[in-house]
Amino acid sequence: MGLYTWPWFAALGSSGTPFDDTLLHTWSLAFVVHQALSDPLHLYDANMYWPHPHALAYTETLFPQALMASPVFALTGNAMLAHNLVLTASVVLAGVFAAVLAFAVTRSRGAALVAALGFAFAPFRFRHLLQLGVSSYEWFPLVLLAVLLVLRRHRRGRAAFLLFLACLAQALSSGYYAVLLAIMLVTTAVVLSPLLVRSRRGALVPALAGVLMALAVALLATRPVATLRAQTNMTRGIEGSRHWSAVPRSFIDPGEPAGWNPSRVLGSVVEPTSEPLFPGFVIGVLAIAGAAHSRHKVARRLGVSLFFAGALFAFGPALRDLPVDMPGPFALLRLLPAADMLRAPSRFGVLSLMAASLLASLGYARIERALPSTLRGGASALTLGLMIVDLAPAFAPRPVRPPPAVSHRLAALPRGPVLELPWREEQATGYYLYWSTVHWQPLVNGYGGFAPSGNFPVAAMTHNFPTRFAARVARCGGIRYVVVHDISSNEAKLRRAHDGGVPGVIRTEWFGDDVLFEVEPWDRALPCPEELPEPFRPGRDGRLR
Repeated sequence: MGLYTWPWFAALGSSGTPFDDTLLHTWSLAFVVHQALSDPLHLYDANMYWPHPHALAYTETLFPQALMASPVFALTGNAMLAHNLVLTASVVLAGVFAAVLAFAVTRSRGAALVAALGFAFAPFRFRHLLQLGVSSYEWFPLVLLAVLLVLRRHRRGRAAFLLFLACLAQALSSGYYAVLLAIMLVTTAVVLSPLLVRSRRGALVPALAGVLMALAVALLATRPVATLRAQTNMTRGIEGSRHWSAVPRSFIDPGEPAGWNPSRVLGSVVEPTSEPLFPGFVIGVLAIAGAAHSRHKVARRLGVSLFFAGALFAFGPALRDLPVDMPGPFALLRLLPAADMLRAPSRFGVLSLMAASLLASLGYARIERALPSTLRGGASALTLGLMIVDLAPAFAPRPVRPPPAVSHRLAALPRGPVLELPWREEQATGYYLYWSTVHWQPLVNGYGGFAPSGNFPVAAMTHNFPTRFAARVARCGGIRYVVVHDISSNEAKLRRAHDGGVPGVIRTEWFGDDVLFEVEPWDRALPCPEELPEPFRPGRDGRLR
């Protein structure tokens, strides 16, 4: 990881991929750690999308990742450092678990290394480094290993507990991967059914116990999400998922590899897709060899089945790029509870990538056995070198803007709702969330896979703050602080507000290009704009609903 991402690896606390998704996930990790330490009984009451309750349910909760991030954030308070270390850990764990799985099947260290590199550094990962949830697929090999261990006669209780932990960690790491986990377990059960029957239920009972326990805990942990979904329209149309679906050529599309990567040649002749799923030249060749012939028949059947299961669901509602478009199983999957919240079926291709790494380990083990012992070390070194070059990504980290002085000032002020402007696009407040990790004041701003009603319209009504109308909206809406960033274009107007030209603004503080306004509380004599959204309209008791 350090080799592929240098010099980013030397600046984990101040640089990364400064996109809204990255900043959102950085905030999410920090918030879960902060809330677990300060008010664990209200873990979902996030400080975004005020005044809506359970706001964490509008985005990925990332509970396992937050658990890994907790020591770093608790000791340093650096949310970006915690995020980047968890992201790095997901790569390392993916490689370790894939290696352990491959070694358990093949008993070959070289095969384990092939599986580790192939799964940990698949091009898909580096395309999604900005999304921690999408990059957190490291638990799938451990789930599969636990299933295989349960089939053995010894220590099935321990294997079932390992299966419980691995399933729970993967299900809570991402909503997409919770569904993909179910697909993997069903496929694995079908392939291994002869072994399960032969075991006379000795393996079936502990395996089911581990999976069902993980399901129960995951449902309990995400209960507020289910409650919010029942109250709001947290669904996505099936047409929107077509754009984010894979097509057959996605599996030969390398995306944007580094300039010295041989996959760049393939990328120049393959028409780009929305989601490239190419596993790499070396992994592809070895996987074909492993699928064609291997003495590990059960692992081969399992790898091939998981590869095609992942691909079929990754193709989305319809199998395109064929002579005739055919309906895909993803359309049936949407009939299950909460599955209609998914928008990007191509992410199910992760299952195919894991299967490809397993098959590649089988292919390497087959070649290794055919070589004289004197050549095996050289073959391993050559394969390793080819894979390092083959999987090299195009990665260009950038500095992340640290929390400004105005954010630190908010930490010292009495608690009150904050609106940060400008807010021109509904899903463009990543920095505001990230900066809130130093003050944890409630924010009107927010960002997630879904959004409640009212918040963005309030921002639109106050976009020219501090005019009289915008100040009245803020007062009626219960907003106590308004922060305006990048003031160069409106400095004259803001100066007039500072001089007392806007009723309702009781204090103004300047921090370079940022201005902090404190707004007077709403009183009953103040008429509120009729277009003010319902969540922000005062009730009869003078409080917000």
